[in-house]
Amino acid sequence: MFVFSERTRQSAGGVPAAKRHGRAAQATGLGRMRHESADPFRGTGPGHDFGRIAMRSRQEREGASHAPAAFPGRQSALRCAESPGPGAPDKEHLHAQSGGAGSGGGAAGGGAGAAATPSASLSIASAGYSDSATESKKKVTFNATWSGGAKEDYVLVQQLKGSIKKPDGTPLKVTMYGSDVDFNFADYQVDSLDADPAYWSAGGTRWKYTVGGANKFSATDAPGPMKTSYGVGAKAHVDFKIAVYKSADVPATTTGAIAATPLSSMHTWSFHANVLAGGKFNHDTT
Repeated sequence: MFVFSERTRQSAGGVPAAKRHGRAAQATGLGRMRHESADPFRGTGPGHDFGRIAMRSRQEREGASHAPAAFPGRQSALRCAESPGPGAPDKEHLHAQSGGAGSGGGAAGGGAGAAATPSASLSIASAGYSDSATESKKKVTFNATWSGGAKEDYVLVQQLKGSIKKPDGTPLKVTMYGSDVDFNFADYQVDSLDADPAYWSAGGTRWKYTVGGANKFSATDAPGPMKTSYGVGAKAHVDFKIAVYKSADVPATTTGAIAATPLSSMHTWSFHANVLAGGKFNHDTT
């Protein structure tokens, strides 16, 4: 997620900003346009609150400290940070509780039951855009349910495409895979602040989701905020897609793409905010 959220890119156990959902910078976070973060440009929760994307204008970046943000996510002028839940580590939080191995009555003496086939589903919840006289933001919650194995066997992977640009068309910067790059992606890219493609990963730890009950976990993204101070004509047009994957199928590092097949259906969402005159915004897609 941007000076948004994972792409993002935080909550009480904030994720380091080195990572956006995710998304001008899990973004993603946005999609690099992503625990409460100390970064004013990132959403709450780990990961891209903008899913983990830290985005900032050139002027802001030149004047900012080189120290990493308090949480992984998008930071700065448009940084999306992914936000982990209360008490969760820097990225988005621990998967749901692990399932136990079943046992079955075999022939003589009984034998171990067959391992359950891993499966997962995902839903997205959001209250929509929140606009004030100075900024526009949006918070999204990802709710995963899994079956078979342990919670750590499942991870979220978010991808994003689109841009966040100043009125003159210059892209803001976003942190992706540990480097600051232009928030301007023609095709979908994995939304992650660090090299690990798992959403909300940080500091070498992949699983930092919020456990919400037996076989349930969640993460959030909060792209933005998009600010009127960027000038009339500034635009954030970022689209995201996210799904639950088997952790073993997701590589330890990425430079933007993965070949793994998701266990859940792919869910899409977006952050579109255009700065108008008079402290106003609209959310047109053009």
